[in-house]
Amino acid sequence: MILRRVLASTLALLAAGCATGGEFPSLAPRAVEQLPFEEPVRVDPPVAADPALRTRAAALVAEARGGDRAFDAAYAEALPRVRSAGASGSDSWVQAQEAISRVEAARNVTSNALADFDAWLTELSDRPVNHELFAEFMAARADIISVSMQQEQRLNALKASVSQP
Repeated sequence: MILRRVLASTLALLAAGCATGGEFPSLAPRAVEQLPFEEPVRVDPPVAADPALRTRAAALVAEARGGDRAFDAAYAEALPRVRSAGASGSDSWVQAQEAISRVEAARNVTSNALADFDAWLTELSDRPVNHELFAEFMAARADIISVSMQQEQRLNALKASVSQP
């Protein structure tokens, strides 16, 4: 008896799901479904090169170059002291360490110019900029990075040539 009730209930549910006729929408693709999915290409309007931006970039590059000249001078002064440095703790060793510290301080000028350049570029990223001018900025940044890396290599070599305590 229970089996008959379950069977009858199942058949009733199956029959309820069947449609008996009427007007149904077509399952053919609609016109909107045939449109391409790609985003439209948007072209940014051209932006005029701002001379004030070029002036700011030139000032930061000049600061970095000034730091490079200061680094070269401090390095030239430190090199003979480092070469003549005695054992760790001697007077000549202390003088070499002081000279190395002056070279590091001179290097900070270039490092700070690079940090200022990066911060300035970050500020510019919020507004439209001339693409040619931006390419100039990136080339100037690459030059400052190159100078900074060369300074770091020379400084590390200088430090490595002095005995450590």
